[in-house]
Amino acid sequence: MSETQYYKQFTFIEDIIDNLPFYEEHEELSTRVGVLVYSDRAHIVMNLNNYTSAEQIKDALYAPFYAESTNTAEAFKVIREDMFTQSAGKTTMMSRDIQTLKK
Repeated sequence: MSETQYYKQFTFIEDIIDNLPFYEEHEELSTRVGVLVYSDRAHIVMNLNNYTSAEQIKDALYAPFYAESTNTAEAFKVIREDMFTQSAGKTTMMSRDIQTLKK
């Protein structure tokens, strides 16, 4: 994937974020978004509890492009062990939905 193609994906992600439910007055019901970019290693861009509104998430969304190999297993390991934890914002009511974008 080229760097240009990589950054085009963010427009698609912003459209998804614009259509997710965020509830400031009922945080426990609100959508939480975490972002991880991976190549040969996984890089956490934001955890589930870093931002609470669509605008905050979109402002922080852009992650650097890594022109390396793709290690999906490492990415899922980091998601499972580091992102889907209480300290990173996982709640007991939360389902674990993962969307992946790759070339």
